[in-house]
Amino acid sequence: MKKGTKKRIKEPLELNDREMWDLLIDLLDSPYWSAVKRMITLRTMAAESGLKSVDPFKEPTLMARYQGVLIGLNELEMLTLEEKEDRKKKVEAETTKVE
Repeated sequence: MKKGTKKRIKEPLELNDREMWDLLIDLLDSPYWSAVKRMITLRTMAAESGLKSVDPFKEPTLMARYQGVLIGLNELEMLTLEEKEDRKKKVEAETTKVE
């Protein structure tokens, strides 16, 4: 993108929830999402491999860590898709009320 064509992105802590969700939903519809999905897939495979190789009795902390990684990786996509769907339903409900 040419310099100056992007709108200014705020620092993460300056974003309100609405702005955060707007950007995440935009990301879903962008070509950059392919890279995010690939990273999620690669890290998921690594975490699942780790889970399968860890003895839960000898290394419960490591097992919990792998489980946390899996949850975190899947939550980004799941929550963003949920928010997108919720917004779609809200628009449809408002459109139905107007008609």
